[in-house]
Amino acid sequence: MLAAGPPGPPLNPRGVWNSSTTYNVADLVDYGSVSYAAITSSLDLEPDTHPLNWQIIEVSIAPWEVSANTYYSGDWGAAVNTAIGSCAGYTNCRITTQAGTYNAATTVNYATGVTIEGSGWDTVINYTGSSYLFNQPSTSFTMLRDMSFTLGSSALGLVVVQGPTFSQYHSFTNLYTTGGSATSTLFRITGTRGNEQNFDIFNNIYLQNYAGKAFWIDHAIDIHMHSIDGFGGSYGLTSEGLVLDSGANGINLVDVSFSFAGLHAFDLRNTISEATTTAIVNSGSNVSVPVDNANLCQATQFAELYIWSPAAIR
Repeated sequence: MLAAGPPGPPLNPRGVWNSSTTYNVADLVDYGSVSYAAITSSLDLEPDTHPLNWQIIEVSIAPWEVSANTYYSGDWGAAVNTAIGSCAGYTNCRITTQAGTYNAATTVNYATGVTIEGSGWDTVINYTGSSYLFNQPSTSFTMLRDMSFTLGSSALGLVVVQGPTFSQYHSFTNLYTTGGSATSTLFRITGTRGNEQNFDIFNNIYLQNYAGKAFWIDHAIDIHMHSIDGFGGSYGLTSEGLVLDSGANGINLVDVSFSFAGLHAFDLRNTISEATTTAIVNSGSNVSVPVDNANLCQATQFAELYIWSPAAIR
């Protein structure tokens, strides 16, 4: 960043410049790759062509970085959406949140190339909405890392990665999640045949007292899960660890543990299709694999399922 802010009153962030908005002195706007401060009141005067009305404050060097705290006024989800909007036109965008506890009622809609991160598990988001907190529709090259989440009982889940078109490279790192209900899914990865989700990475994920499914994956290729610790806790009668559904191929598990999974630690379902590959399953002694069809291992859509350190799976 190149910063050269003017003297005067504190700046008032107003987000992306809008031609229909009246701006006053010290309003701060984003226009293209540059931030401007208003030095007069104006309406419909583009900052880049009106130097008598606007002064350059900051020139961005990609990737663009913006703090969600700048826009937070009670709804962290809405603040992050505003921050993502300010990244329009950038290949990469990094949204940061300082340590603290924040409430969120609005779903965050990812865009391709967006990274959302906190300062660690001391960045706590309490989600009270009725959908997923994070929605990734046909987005690629995204990251979510270094945060804690508490889901309300109405939440569908934490993250949904979905179509309608092919997408790839979604990374989730150093996250703590608790809450939800028996119908919630913390991480939902779903696509369609020919439009699969490709290359999803989960690393250092700790799940505690979740009531529904921890992971539910279908029509996805190359799923890498490392250091996953799930603890169903008091909700053990309804919780499930990893649900692999139709079209889940290339599943790699390293040091994955689901304790107190009341229904199943691992659930393979809806596996019969026209595919003729054979599953490779090395499961721990307490892993439950419900068989809904006698031909499960004769015509399954699971091309590969690798479980390393099976003793850690309980």
